[in-house]
Parts: sequence; C-alpha cells; structure tokens
Amino acid sequence: VTIVIGVWIGVCLGALVVGALILKGPNLFKNTELAGLETDIPAPEFELVDVSGNIVRLSDLRGKAVVVNFWATWCGPCVQEMPTFQKYFELYPDDLVVVGIDEEESASQVQAFLQTVDLSYYILLDENAVTADAYQVLVLPSTFFIDREGILRFKHIGTMNENLFRDYLDKLGVLE
Repeated sequence: VTIVIGVWIGVCLGALVVGALILKGPNLFKNTELAGLETDIPAPEFELVDVSGNIVRLSDLRGKAVVVNFWATWCGPCVQEMPTFQKYFELYPDDLVVVGIDEEESASQVQAFLQTVDLSYYILLDENAVTADAYQVLVLPSTFFIDREGILRFKHIGTMNENLFRDYLDKLGVLE
C-alpha cells in the first residue's frame, strides 16, 4: 500500500511539472503572477529583430491597431492560432498589424518552423524573453491588443478561437 501511494504521489507531481512546462517552458518559475499587464496603459515599447535581422519597434507601428502574440514553435495552441492571425492581417492591411513574438528560441529554430507555414505578418525574436518579461507573460500563447495610439486595451491569456479574435478586433475598431 505504501509503494502504491508513493507511486501515485510521484505520478501526480510529475504531471504537474510536465503540465507547467508545457504551458511556459523552462522559465515557468521566473515570476509568480499570471501573465499580463493591466490594460488601459501605454503598451511597453519593444525593439526586436525578425529572422532576417530587420529591426521592428512598436512605436513605428502607431496609427494602426496592433496585435502582439507571444508564442513558441513547440506550442501547439500557438500554432493553431496562426492561420486566424494571418487571415485578419490580410483582410485589414490598412488598419491592423499582427506581430508574433517568438519567446526564447533561436533564429535558426524559428526560420526552420517558418518554412512549414505560410505567414506574412511580423515574426520577431525575443531570445532572452526581455519583451515577454516587460509584458509579464507567463503562459503561451498570450495575446495583447494595442490601439492606434499605443494603449494596451485588451489581453487574452491562452488559446483564442476566431470568434474571440474578431470580438477583440471589433472592440479595437478594426472591423468597423
């Protein structure tokens, strides 16, 4: 009976650790807050490079609604969201910018992944999670909705379906 209880406890603890690592990866325990800043504040500025080495700054995107999505190649739910982001990026090119920020992976990892998908929105590298930390990201995927003036209006932690994404875009005035 003691061995059975010990095995059961070990399995439960292992499941918790594996589940936590799936949600966040190796930096799960770097802070204890649930992901995300307060809303209705200026979105934290970032300056990141894409896989080709081009610099992209959040401030350069002002004038359009900006969706910032934190993701990783190993994150299945992140990959599932990408076609929806791509669809609306293409439908509203004058009003919407989509930025996918890959967290803590190398350019070569991300480049290899991008060869398997058809994306034309910004894919940026946050190899040391500096930007993820600024946005207080703890769970992947995490998506932030920034208005045309650079104010963070909404955040969505976890997987998002197309209907939810449309609701956020509507609230930002993109679908009007």
